[in-house]
Amino acid sequence: MYRKLMRNTTMALGTLLLGSSLVMAGGLQGTVSAIDSKGMATVHTSDDEAEAIWHETIGMPMDRIQRLGDKENFWEMGETGPCGPCSEIHFDMGPEASEKGHEHELFPSDAGGRFVEI
Repeated sequence: MYRKLMRNTTMALGTLLLGSSLVMAGGLQGTVSAIDSKGMATVHTSDDEAEAIWHETIGMPMDRIQRLGDKENFWEMGETGPCGPCSEIHFDMGPEASEKGHEHELFPSDAGGRFVEI
């Protein structure tokens, strides 16, 4: 839900509300202690502003923020519709949630179910 809210807000009003959207999502993340300690964020490779908001405003450590390319962090609605970089929150379910043989894969690999986008 929050990912769609972030995307729709960003698409509708550009970067005007980017900070508000990420702070709202970060607030959701910070309210659940398990997510706070195991949560990670992704931002588009070109999105310095989103990375700064996650780190400086929300307080997420830099080692839990990953920059990903268009395939993972660029949202578009058809060839001529709204589009732009997006940011996502992921939760580390721990190595025990991984499929056998994937326990030691690192984020952003899906590690056979270990990392879940929320």
